[in-house]
Amino acid sequence: MSSQSPGLLGRSVIGNLVSAPKQLSVADEPIAIAIGKIHRWEDQPRQYFSEKSVIQLADAFKKHGFKGAVVVRPHPEISGDYQLIAGERRFRAAEIANISNILCFVSDFTEEEALDFALGENLHREDLSKLEEATGILRLIETRYGISKDEAIAIVNTEGHNDNISLRSNVTTKENASDELQSIISVLDEYGIELQTFRTAHIPTLKLPDGLKKAHLESNLSYLSAKAIAQIKETDDRDALLSEALTKGLSVREVRSRVKDLKGKKSDRSQSKAVNKPGSEISELRAVVNQLVKSQKLVADDDKKMKKLRRILSQLKELLPEE
Repeated sequence: MSSQSPGLLGRSVIGNLVSAPKQLSVADEPIAIAIGKIHRWEDQPRQYFSEKSVIQLADAFKKHGFKGAVVVRPHPEISGDYQLIAGERRFRAAEIANISNILCFVSDFTEEEALDFALGENLHREDLSKLEEATGILRLIETRYGISKDEAIAIVNTEGHNDNISLRSNVTTKENASDELQSIISVLDEYGIELQTFRTAHIPTLKLPDGLKKAHLESNLSYLSAKAIAQIKETDDRDALLSEALTKGLSVREVRSRVKDLKGKKSDRSQSKAVNKPGSEISELRAVVNQLVKSQKLVADDDKKMKKLRRILSQLKELLPEE
């Protein structure tokens, strides 16, 4: 990667484009590159871009030409092509506007540097969803330290509960945190994310049902609302509540109230089904018979009760299979 500091134009454009936590340098001046030679990057932290804002930017490009610049690196697999690292909103708008060439800052980013730069551009300039933040940070941890996504999650969820680790900061010591956890904390520190926040507010987003993930990313459904709706296990009920939350713009409190109501109805239905199940009735019958056995003297001394009991026994025998 170039060790030069960006030139005046470079600093000006980059200042408006990105603000990474690390000072990763790029070429002094942008160059024009055919848009067909630029490929999207699958590890881009931001997975969702407002279609409305992209179209508005495309309209502006059609009227005034392409403005600003994107950041790319030589494609690691396709010689002569490039991979988009930052500025995907501009890139998508340029495609819609049928612009042939766009200005690009080129740098020989390694995979780790590319993730650092892209995460910084998004985390410090735009509010990523917790889901996108979690995905990007876990990818960076894997690239930098070789700790897989699943391993990192397990470490955070187990060691992250350690009472010796401050709940209000990422301050820890060698005595109460493994090397792996300290490595994870070092990445979180770069982006101002506390360990407990990452454990309780970021990682759980990865387990949301796909429909809720999509709504969280694309429809501005808050994570707290998504988390509440995820408690509804029946797909039809969950989808109905999600639709209502989006169309009516329900608050988190309203969503939680709906979830509570649905859980109450489910409990009532379950109890009703339990009463009507054959197994439940047999258990009830067994309990009655046991009670009769315990009070057999009282029954035997009452002719009316004995006649009724004989009649019931006769009916029960009819239910028994023939020998």
